[in-house]
Amino acid sequence: MRAVFLSSRVQGFKPAIPSGNNSQNASQLLFFMALFHTTQTSLSKALADLTTAQLRSLVGTTIFQRGESYYATGAVEDISYTDSQTLEATVGGSEFYSIMVYREGDSVEAECSCPYDGGTCKHIVAVVLTAMNEGDSIRDYPEKEDESAGKSGALPLTALGKAGTPPEASKEFRAHVESLSLKELQDLVLRYAPEDFRRTVLTRSLNETDAEKVMNAAERAVQMIFSNDFLRHDNDKLEQELLRQLERVRGLWEMLPERVAAMLVEVITTIDEGFEEGDFYEGYDDIGFTSDEFDEYVVQFLRSVPPSKKTGIVADIEAALSSTGYGAFLNIGNRKAEWFVAAELPALKDTLLHEIRKKKYAGNAELDYNTVSPSLSDEEREFVLLTFHKESSTLTLELANFYEERGKLTAALGIVDEFIQKFNKTNTWWDSKRNIVLKRRLELAAKTNEQPEQYLHHAEKLLKQAPRAELLQVAAEYLGTMVKPLENLVSKHNPEEFFRYLEKQERLEECWEMIHAKRIHDDTAYDFAVKQLHVAPDNAK
Repeated sequence: MRAVFLSSRVQGFKPAIPSGNNSQNASQLLFFMALFHTTQTSLSKALADLTTAQLRSLVGTTIFQRGESYYATGAVEDISYTDSQTLEATVGGSEFYSIMVYREGDSVEAECSCPYDGGTCKHIVAVVLTAMNEGDSIRDYPEKEDESAGKSGALPLTALGKAGTPPEASKEFRAHVESLSLKELQDLVLRYAPEDFRRTVLTRSLNETDAEKVMNAAERAVQMIFSNDFLRHDNDKLEQELLRQLERVRGLWEMLPERVAAMLVEVITTIDEGFEEGDFYEGYDDIGFTSDEFDEYVVQFLRSVPPSKKTGIVADIEAALSSTGYGAFLNIGNRKAEWFVAAELPALKDTLLHEIRKKKYAGNAELDYNTVSPSLSDEEREFVLLTFHKESSTLTLELANFYEERGKLTAALGIVDEFIQKFNKTNTWWDSKRNIVLKRRLELAAKTNEQPEQYLHHAEKLLKQAPRAELLQVAAEYLGTMVKPLENLVSKHNPEEFFRYLEKQERLEECWEMIHAKRIHDDTAYDFAVKQLHVAPDNAK
């Protein structure tokens, strides 16, 4: 089918035919549209000047709405400009059809391989809408920069950031925006709104049947993505294709939240299971798949789930995350506090407290505490922390801080000591916050005025576990000259850390002695020498 169907820049544009879709209108369309001409030199600029209102008038309301639905559901694929005058694309429906849009003289024409013979078809409309809304992202032919860009006062597309907003909102720019009329703001949104925002708005308006079609298509597409061996070893392309399908269903979050959640679970579990088979790695360093954009999508989705369906969906996502073993999606769980809006926290808190009291709690204590923390009273906070702190260095520190803020220094010290003793007895591997806990013990002991001999005894035990400069520094501030045995201990077991300690105390001569005795690494010595070049040039050189 060939249709001369539009002109992009029409001065004083008026629809040439009434709205509707019948054979009479189609014949009028072919006749009248040939009378319009475009002054633009490229097809992309011609399409960019077209408005949705003009397109609707040109093709009729029925065909426009069908084409808009195809655009919204992401049916337009493999779209690209082959040159400055030609746009080609594939549109999926009951079958796949090839579309070509091109300039013929001063008019814009289009062809589609579908059997429709009533004029401009819905497939062409979908492609034109894509070009109108996403033209700057699909152009892939070289084009000279428009010398007039920026001179008219209009904001060029190249000045927009990823989210479709200026990268910097100066006072002058903000004042200009605030001075615009409603109509001017509407025109800006229609012209520059990001693709995902447009598609979300359109998808939200779908009826249940069409929404199911969109969801089914996206699910099939995700399955095809994971069945593609090339994509299983190209992380960037995989991320791009997955996010493309996820954006197709963003507008269905409220209508089909369980289906969207199931898709997210499939992505998480498929990628984690693929790591076992050696998939989703890339490069010589075996870098595994991760995606900040996917993590953000999941967090935003969970935050938007209706309360009536949230419990089950959150449980499904948590189960998927807890079953993973490679850490690719660890950031989603760490951001659990962002899964919920403020209005949901009281009910979430009540559920957590109920499960703790009934001894039925089996979740991630650290994440759940961080999630409900803003809604806890002091009494509830103490209850939760006393229940969980033994399992988490983070919650131990939280409880110690809670007691210290209320002047209960002895209680705070007891909590930290209890945690340290438990892990020393079980020989459990400590997490990355071990040194913070040990340092906290020394600080609290000093604040409680622990007897120096007892303090020295405890500090010696801690420094044997972790001969670190920051621990020795805290002990030195409290013990004064009594710290010498601890200095000898750290100097023996970790010369590098003892060197750091000496440098912080500005005992520079002793630092030089360690360097000359070759007790520290060359890199450490070199860095120190560079810093001392102007103070001790002879030694430094």
